[in-house]
Amino acid sequence: MKQEKLNIITIQDFKKIPTLSFLDEDVMVVNNSDIYHIPQPSYPVRMKNYVVAFCISGTARISINTINYEISANNVLLLPPECVMNINEMNDPKATFLVFSQNYGKEVITHCSSIWNSLESMMRTVNHKVTEEEGLMILSYIKRLSGYCNATDNKYRREIVKLQIVSFLHDLCNACVKEEAQESFFSREMQIFQNFFQLASQHFKEEHSVAFYADKLCITPKYLSMAVKQAVNKTPSETIQGFLIQESKVLLKNTNMTIKQISNELNFQNPSFFCRYFRKYVGVSPIEYRTKPS
Repeated sequence: MKQEKLNIITIQDFKKIPTLSFLDEDVMVVNNSDIYHIPQPSYPVRMKNYVVAFCISGTARISINTINYEISANNVLLLPPECVMNINEMNDPKATFLVFSQNYGKEVITHCSSIWNSLESMMRTVNHKVTEEEGLMILSYIKRLSGYCNATDNKYRREIVKLQIVSFLHDLCNACVKEEAQESFFSREMQIFQNFFQLASQHFKEEHSVAFYADKLCITPKYLSMAVKQAVNKTPSETIQGFLIQESKVLLKNTNMTIKQISNELNFQNPSFFCRYFRKYVGVSPIEYRTKPS
């Protein structure tokens, strides 16, 4: 059943569960491998954190941002903040999770410039199959992270957890992304793109102009466009458009919000402009997309 608005999940919502491990409100580790220990929210839900999920056994059918996925043993998912998840079917799945907040993610990602394209690819394609050996590697990291999160007497645990997550993400990319782009990942242009991407993911609903993001980054719109094109071969406008279309699809499929409400939510001039914009990039009207079978 569609909801008037999407439920939201944060790390804080799980803090009272004794079997989970936490680093303040920034990191959560589910190390007991049984997702039935976690109270099930009312789906669909919008997740405000980065999530790495590893399926140990069983199967599930889920949708992430309206796209359907079949999950089974040795599947690993890397999800960015703000994505919307819906559970369609579960058959005794057991899984383990690493969850970290957007702010903590900023700290982590500054150490991951060399694998940014791989991380973005993983978050875009969502579902990845790993070998049994790679699955054991993932479980080993989760176990260590759980131990460090629980080591409250270790005065360096925050930094240790961060470095463990950085190492984990590198190993995960090595396992899941088989082909690497050849450009230099440590370039100034890539750093600018990473900063722009983070800003756009937070502000795309209210700010659609490249000039806004250039001003936030203290550079000119022309230089921002050049840097983003050099880094990932697309324009800042295309990145913003991607966020807007994805959010439009999510709201159309998962809520009862009217076209006018969605238009206002995404700060379009009016519903007519929103409908033209949506049809231009999706090929059908918002109403046609909403009523089309998933």
